Amino acid sequence: MSSRIKRKLNLHPVLVKLVLFILVIMSFLLVVWQRTQVLRLGYQMERMESTKKELLKENKGLLLEVSSLTSLDRIEKIATNRLGFKAPDRKNIFVVKKPESKNLRPLLAKGPQRPKS
Repeated sequence: MSSRIKRKLNLHPVLVKLVLFILVIMSFLLVVWQRTQVLRLGYQMERMESTKKELLKENKGLLLEVSSLTSLDRIEKIATNRLGFKAPDRKNIFVVKKPESKNLRPLLAKGPQRPKS
């Protein structure tokens, strides 16, 4: 019986050392993996920040282009030069007043009316 106990005791320290060695290696690998993940995410953040700056710059340019394309002077110039529009005569301008009542059905039932000249 003493030989069995000695054999178990001899295996026990070897197993403990092996388990400790495996735990140390796994801990080291975990730390290395975490560091590489942090670096990878840092590089990804830098790329996204750069893309964001480029998109904001492009957005500013597009907003400037929209404001220049929708300027009233430009639209008026296109309407008169390209499309042949012209300003209406004073006699063709009608002022439409907003009705005071919120019920518009009586006005719609009568149909359009021209002001008396």
